[in-house]
Amino acid sequence: MDPLESSPQPPLGTMWAKQRLANSLQGPRPTPLKYGEDTFKLHKPQVKIRPITHYSVDSKSFRSLVQHLTAVNSPAPKNLPGILPGLEKPKICRKQKAYEDMLECLTYATNKATHSLHDVSTNCLDCVVYLSMFPSGCVIDRDTLIQLWMAEGLLTKEATEDIGGKYIDALRDYGGFLPFLREDHSSGKLWYEVNHFTLSEQVLEMSTIRYVTMDSDDPNSVVNTVRKYHSHVTLHNLPRSGLQDLSKYAEIQTISLLKDHKCNIDRIPYDFFISLRNLHTLNLSRTKLSELPSSIGSAVNLCFLDLSETLIRRLPETMDSLQELQTLKLRDCPHLVSLPKATRRLTKLRHLDLGTRCRLRGMPLGIGALTCLRTLSEFIVSQQSGHSNIGELKYMDDLTGKVSLSRLENITKLDDAKDANLWRKKRIKKLELRWTDNIDPQRLTLSNQIIMKLAPNEELQDLRIICYKGSTFPSWISHPASKLVSLTLFKCENCEFLPALGQLCFLESLSLIELTGVRIIDSRFCSDETIDLEDGQFVPFPMLKKLEIKSLVGLIEWKAMGRKSFPRLNKLVIKDCPELDRLWVKSNFDALEYLELTRCRKIASVMFQHFPTSLKMLVVESCPMFSNPISSAHWRVIQHTPDLLICERQEESGSVLDQTEKLEILKN
Repeated sequence: MDPLESSPQPPLGTMWAKQRLANSLQGPRPTPLKYGEDTFKLHKPQVKIRPITHYSVDSKSFRSLVQHLTAVNSPAPKNLPGILPGLEKPKICRKQKAYEDMLECLTYATNKATHSLHDVSTNCLDCVVYLSMFPSGCVIDRDTLIQLWMAEGLLTKEATEDIGGKYIDALRDYGGFLPFLREDHSSGKLWYEVNHFTLSEQVLEMSTIRYVTMDSDDPNSVVNTVRKYHSHVTLHNLPRSGLQDLSKYAEIQTISLLKDHKCNIDRIPYDFFISLRNLHTLNLSRTKLSELPSSIGSAVNLCFLDLSETLIRRLPETMDSLQELQTLKLRDCPHLVSLPKATRRLTKLRHLDLGTRCRLRGMPLGIGALTCLRTLSEFIVSQQSGHSNIGELKYMDDLTGKVSLSRLENITKLDDAKDANLWRKKRIKKLELRWTDNIDPQRLTLSNQIIMKLAPNEELQDLRIICYKGSTFPSWISHPASKLVSLTLFKCENCEFLPALGQLCFLESLSLIELTGVRIIDSRFCSDETIDLEDGQFVPFPMLKKLEIKSLVGLIEWKAMGRKSFPRLNKLVIKDCPELDRLWVKSNFDALEYLELTRCRKIASVMFQHFPTSLKMLVVESCPMFSNPISSAHWRVIQHTPDLLICERQEESGSVLDQTEKLEILKN
């Protein structure tokens, strides 16, 4: 007899109740249940047999829902405050609709189907017309284009950046309007190139965007080209008096210099911002500008300000009047050492881009009030008065993309590091933890504890730890649940043992650089001591494709690490390890294609248990003890690897033996 039939009925909330609930929800025609304002939201997947109705409730309401669905003629619950939205995902639906809307817009706009343009999304239409301001061949990054659209109010207020991203995807996919060029791995930026496209007159007339693009080298073209009805101006050249000329057109909303412009602007007239109160976007990047006038506070509608690669030294405190400011770009400003004290009042700021070579002494007090921030390229920790501590990151849970936390040696309280709440920031995909090199060792007593408190969210994909002075790596760095794809450990000089990185199931790229305290790489590099590497159940580094070991000057030995380790390793580079004298590869290197040994003066050979027949390139440079790169035991295997290229470079001559010459030597 079934034990479930003979045993007493389990209480609600158990597995039995859940199974009964699931069975009750199956049927050919599920009916939505509505009770006033409380509605059970249903989701019917596209399945062929017996569609299932899904409910999502919290723990407090689970019992009420079960009682209602399982009882006979039970009255409907009048109030279930714990009912959560069903499996429908409004934001995802909106993003998909945004993509389809843009495709429809591009179809009509390019086919000149003007009779249907009235059905096209006006936001999409305006975004396309705005993009046409940029000349063919212009290169722009994804984030900047979205931020420019935002500044003109062309994107919905909810899921703004996500909607803009879908628009760009459609522009990329349809007709090559905006083909993808490259990804900048250091900054995480995606770059696109604007292709030439022509819009019909009716399309331009239906759009609210009235623009003029001046790509002429004639600095006087402004006076001859701009008209009162132009609200958006992009420029290739501008005389010193050009801004004064533009200030005569009070309706201008956009003034943007093209990326390769030839403008030599070094000052902004005081009345410029007073005259242009409708200004939404101002891009004066790559000019000789060294300061802004205090009158910038009059530009109360300014949403986008780009002063990147300028000589700007300070920003006026009157910027606290820019209550609509969404994007502030200050990349590569070598003379800028502080932000305005009133930065905390810019509560609508979503993107603060300081670049990767920020010279700021610290972050202004109260910056934690900017809870709408999605871009904060760098946060500088300072002990000086008037600057924020790292705990100000506490409520910035919308931070997205890449974030660099620098001068972490200035954290003096563990609670500050804990308050940063990095574990809650699911949108951060690239994180850099940086300490200053060559600092007083007395300031590093808390390093081990502090880095433990800076544990990121498990969704993090790229992690760089730089100049960490602690003696051990944090346990979270090798947690099996981590989604890390790329990891760099640079100049962590006091760590003697590598963490068990073989437990990272998604890791594809690993760089170990200047870890001078590490002497042996062994099984602890693959897993903790509780796992037996020889039983064949556990596969260390299952996805790793690239491994770089550079400047480990104390490294003596690479020990065997289990026969199933590194099943997908494609590239192995070992450089500047002068004490390494033994490389015993017992691992499964069946996917290895590139092996490089450079300036490893004591290493004599590489001992493969099974020579990788996939190997295509073996580079040996300045390894004087490495007399014969291939042992005779593996020669029979090499004869069946015709694509193998062996290069041996000697420091004295710098000569490289090509494939034919080297193989002839080996045969003899």
